[in-house]
Formats: sequence, C-alpha cells, structure tokens
Amino acid sequence: MSLQWFATIATVVAGVIAVGGVAIALVRFARPRIVVWLGQRRQGLALELIPIRFELSLAKPVPTVMLALRAVNYLRSPLVLESIRIRFLHVGASFVLDEITSPDEYEIPARQSREVTCHRKLIESEATALRELSSGERWQQGSVMCSARGSAGRRSVRFDPAGEFTIFGTVDGGGLAPRAA
Repeated sequence: MSLQWFATIATVVAGVIAVGGVAIALVRFARPRIVVWLGQRRQGLALELIPIRFELSLAKPVPTVMLALRAVNYLRSPLVLESIRIRFLHVGASFVLDEITSPDEYEIPARQSREVTCHRKLIESEATALRELSSGERWQQGSVMCSARGSAGRRSVRFDPAGEFTIFGTVDGGGLAPRAA
C-alpha cells in the first residue's frame, strides 16, 4: 500500500466526519424550532376576539368610547377572561384612541362564545378632536388591535394577533346634526 492510498482514505474519512458534523449541527439547530412549531399546530386556537362594533358618544358631560367584541372559546373546558385590552382604535382616516380595557372578568362556557365590552371615558382633548373630525356621518369605519388573557383551569390562554381588524361603529356627535341621505 502506498502513501497516496492512505492520504486518499484519510481525505474521504475527514470528509465523512465533516459532513456528519454539519448534519448533527443542523439537527441540533432545527429540532427545537420544529418541536415548538409542531406543538403550536397541535395546540390550535384556544381563544379568539372578533370585533363587532364601536360607539363613540361625544355628548357632554362625559364623552365615552365603547367597543363590543365576540369572545370565542374553542376549548373543551370553560374559560375565564381575566383581561381584555384594546391597544388602539383607529377611527376614520386619522384619529387614534389608545388603551381601552374591560373592567370585568368574563366566563365563557366550553366551545361557546359571548359578547364582551371594553369602554372608557374620553379626555376632553380626544372628544374635541373627534368632534372636529366628525363628518356628520353616523356610521364610521375604523380598525382595532386587541388582545386578551385568561385561564382554563390551570392552563393559561392568550390571544395576541399581530394585525389589525376592521370594525364599524356609530358616532354620536353630541349636537352634530347627521346629514340627510
């Protein structure tokens, strides 16, 4: 056996070891991500919030905003919604109302839905800006970003979508006359 033959065998063995090392590194890198992905697929959707409508009451003495949502429980056990948070309500083309929450906890029976509400008082600057933006139209379109947190037994449940949802609502201008159609 020649020295060149040993060099060739050593090169082949080194190549196999290098390829095996890369394969092991890829498996170690991808395995946790695949396990998480498969777990999420098996888990499915447990809770969903579907925007129904909003109501802006700009009349004095206390201007308010109220949002109605449909909370859907997809689980086989009852769900207690501990917090519902509207991150923002974008009304019309430009105005945004931040941080509207629900003061109540809601219990949703297994595989059922329930209407829930979030509301808060508007500060005077928000009410004034909304009155100025009001076109006199009673119905307005907006978008909302919402999230919720709850529990089903010992299991913690969250709904935190990345996008916005379209919502329609009414604006009571507090003395603004609606336009004739």
